[in-house]
Amino acid sequence: MRDPGRGGRWERGPVEPALEPREALVGVALSVPPVTHWLRRLTEWPGLSSRLLACQPLPPSGTRAVHLLELAGPEQEIRAAVSSVAHSPSRTVALSPDARDRVLLRVVSRTGSSCRALFRSGGICRTCRFRTPRGPDGRVRWEILTTRPPRPLPEMEQRAWSRGGAGALRSLRNPPPYSQLTGRQEEALRCADRLGYFSVPRRVGLGAVAGALGISRSSAAELLRRGVAVMIRSLDGPRLSTAPAPPGARG
Repeated sequence: MRDPGRGGRWERGPVEPALEPREALVGVALSVPPVTHWLRRLTEWPGLSSRLLACQPLPPSGTRAVHLLELAGPEQEIRAAVSSVAHSPSRTVALSPDARDRVLLRVVSRTGSSCRALFRSGGICRTCRFRTPRGPDGRVRWEILTTRPPRPLPEMEQRAWSRGGAGALRSLRNPPPYSQLTGRQEEALRCADRLGYFSVPRRVGLGAVAGALGISRSSAAELLRRGVAVMIRSLDGPRLSTAPAPPGARG
């Protein structure tokens, strides 16, 4: 609104037209074969919990990318894992100082062909194909965000998926909102899943999860319960409480 004139009245200025997006964002889920990668090695490192905080291609060509990770666990396991990553001369590693059971790790490494194709076409990784657990069929689910029509797919489908054969399109839908999990809840859930806490039959107990996270059993149990509750509430469709009661059940 404009300043009041001599009569003391406010004058409404011209209203700017609302900007409308030219393209819609869409979520794409691909089933891809697992490949050997240092990120997967860190993810599956025994007794170690890792979290990928950032992954960004470096200009101008995007053939290299910078990764920022948080590692948590026993000091000797962290040292061994970092040494394994730094073993390759093609990777540049930097570590946060004065830390023992929890460190920040910065790694600059080569970008895989599938990731490079995704970056160049404007897509964004929603999950990391090198950190997602393998499914029952031995493949991993890679979720990306792109525009409609999905521009990255034609280019990427013409290329081999990083020494592993072609990827299969599993779903194409509007992306759900990002999870409301806190960083600690996500870390605890991923750690518990990797160790086998959610497996049937269960491979490890709560104590093993707490030990890998470096926290008490009660804190680990609270993180897992709260994280599972957040995930249940974020499920698409009706809430569990709205499901019809079985015959004869009391209200």
